[in-house]
Amino acid sequence: MQGMLFDFLTKNMKPKTSPAQKVIAVLGMHRSGTSCLIGSLQAAGLFLGKHNTWNDHNLKGNRENDDIVKLNDELLVENGGSWKNPPAAVNWSKKHLKRAREIIASYHDHEMWGFKDPRTLLTLAGWKKLIPDMLLIGIFRHPLAVARSLQNRGSGIGVEIEKAFDLWSHYNRILLREYKQNPFPVISFDWDQKVLHEKLNGLLLDLELNRIDPENGFFSPDLRHHMQLQEDSVPPSCWRLYRELQAICL
Repeated sequence: MQGMLFDFLTKNMKPKTSPAQKVIAVLGMHRSGTSCLIGSLQAAGLFLGKHNTWNDHNLKGNRENDDIVKLNDELLVENGGSWKNPPAAVNWSKKHLKRAREIIASYHDHEMWGFKDPRTLLTLAGWKKLIPDMLLIGIFRHPLAVARSLQNRGSGIGVEIEKAFDLWSHYNRILLREYKQNPFPVISFDWDQKVLHEKLNGLLLDLELNRIDPENGFFSPDLRHHMQLQEDSVPPSCWRLYRELQAICL
């Protein structure tokens, strides 16, 4: 019954998007290069609307729309969870669908726009219902690099490394599942700078965005930390999933 209600609400609350409009959503776990990827897309001409250009954990800004982040956060809380305690399922209420529809409508005048928020992996079903033709781009990073980054975050939001590995697995299992259902471009944030720019420029060409000059691109090596990695510190389940992700990336 709840699924039928969700389908009814989304069917009758379609956002005001142009049939020719392209919407790009960047998907990835926290601390996995999502900010670098969306920043690169923006540098190539993708419209982001209002977004953050600086925060404590990323000097170039996480490039997130606070309205989308707030909506995703509220969805997780009202379903009994949070970004670091993902709920078993995320059900969208009429109120949340209306809020998302208003956000989408605010981009109506743009032929192409995009957004990113790692929480979107957890709330993706609703966004896909409201934007059926949404283009997805995924990015992932070595589990130990992510776990160390999450462990070392300040302001009381750091997590124990075992919990960080669990979160890495949870988010990236969703990423892999979505890819298997309907393949989309997936990038490794562990590639060296030259390979990363080559892959990005190939993707930008497909998206009809501008090529990025490697010397003036959004990415810089100081965006990546914790790169001395000990493979024996990674749980076997994370290592297997990481290998699966490597097998599907561009």
